[in-house]
Amino acid sequence: MRGGIAKKGNNYYVYLWIGGKKKWFSGAGHSKRKAEMILNEKAVEVQNGTYQEIKKIRLSEFGTLWLESYAKTKTKSLSVNRSHLSPADNCRCQMNKGL
Repeated sequence: MRGGIAKKGNNYYVYLWIGGKKKWFSGAGHSKRKAEMILNEKAVEVQNGTYQEIKKIRLSEFGTLWLESYAKTKTKSLSVNRSHLSPADNCRCQMNKGL
């Protein structure tokens, strides 16, 4: 596992090579010791297979995923309608240029 710690300005950042790409992690701030701890934690996660990359998705996509994975298993009766999850698809909005 290749990785390391880089100092940019007054802050420390952690990087790891995952799947041929360099992934950066923040959160260490001014502490090199905290950066070393983050590096070790992330390296262990990658080696154990528990590391999950955070991906950006739209709110409507998240709502559909939540509805399918959480709401159906955790609620007795499904009271959430799909139209509540993506209101932008169901309404028309206008913007006044003068304001």
